[in-house]
Amino acid sequence: MVERTKQIIVEGRSFRLQKLPAARAYAILVELLTKALPADFLIAALGDFLPARLQNGREKSMMSMEDLEGLQMKLLSAVSEELKGGWTPVVDSNGHFQVEDLEDDMLLFGTLLARVMEFQYGDFFTGLLSWLGITLEEPEELPENSMESFTEQGMSANTSLVP
Repeated sequence: MVERTKQIIVEGRSFRLQKLPAARAYAILVELLTKALPADFLIAALGDFLPARLQNGREKSMMSMEDLEGLQMKLLSAVSEELKGGWTPVVDSNGHFQVEDLEDDMLLFGTLLARVMEFQYGDFFTGLLSWLGITLEEPEELPENSMESFTEQGMSANTSLVP
């Protein structure tokens, strides 16, 4: 069974993360992989997962600053902070901050966003890395190992990993 909620402590503050609905999480993931993180080898590896129209280079361009900020707010839309009055969403449906200091504390914001990404997509990316033959047993060697894996298979970052 998929863990639907998780409570975490960040800088002494209690936050509750909730899984986004699958359709919304998928849409955000496609946006992340095709615009926020335009790595050719990831897109090639996900050929069966991504819609065909998103696999060609014409669709892939970096996000604008406004689009990236909007994406971050979408990710934080399923996060609440425990305050004296109860659980309060950290952002409202219009993307406005609803809790103290989060808008002005880049370290807290970044840490919380990273924890949200880990919770929402950790299983997906772990599975993807495993499918690519990359393990996280020795994270400090990840970049070297991943490049060796591509080299051993005679692949480059622009080579399709999907048969």
